[in-house]
Amino acid sequence: EPPSEWLLRLLLIGSVGMLAGLTAVWPRHLPHWPIIVVLGVIGAVMPTWFYFQVRPLVANAVGVKIGVGMGVWLNGAGHLLLAAAVWLENRGSSYWLLDNNQ
Repeated sequence: EPPSEWLLRLLLIGSVGMLAGLTAVWPRHLPHWPIIVVLGVIGAVMPTWFYFQVRPLVANAVGVKIGVGMGVWLNGAGHLLLAAAVWLENRGSSYWLLDNNQ
């Protein structure tokens, strides 16, 4: 199997491991909300992108046109809403990276 078949999957799995490690060693004096905002945006963009990449392949395999269901839109909207709410709640802090009021 050529590397183009598995390399992207391996990199994505590695990035999940790195994010888990980052949250484990994130300094206690730094707030966690920037990580939540970044993960919210990633949670909205990556599954939607992946769905639109896989949809034509599945449609060809089963011979049926595959639509975009409510789950795709609700997933994206929910993650973006989470990211926006956390960012809006914390953007007023002048020292947001050094704020101890998590």
